[in-house]
Amino acid sequence: MFERSCKLPKNNSFFLFGARGTGKTSLLRHQFKKNEVLWLDLLDRKVEDRYALTPDLLFDECKTRSAKPPYDWIVIDEIQKIPRLL
Repeated sequence: MFERSCKLPKNNSFFLFGARGTGKTSLLRHQFKKNEVLWLDLLDRKVEDRYALTPDLLFDECKTRSAKPPYDWIVIDEIQKIPRLL
């Protein structure tokens, strides 16, 4: 992997745009490998079908009864496939 000079936010949500095949997913996997991450890859047909049929599942999976959320980050790869998740 080529070293990048991109600095991603540490405490906010963000969108990562770029041309196909430029390393966006690799950058995110490298950046968040030490965090608790809910990773949704919408290129996986089963994952896409699950959330396309019931987008509210994302909210249900993320809410918690404890003081600390179960995930530090939620990464939705290929979000353009199901914009209702936003």
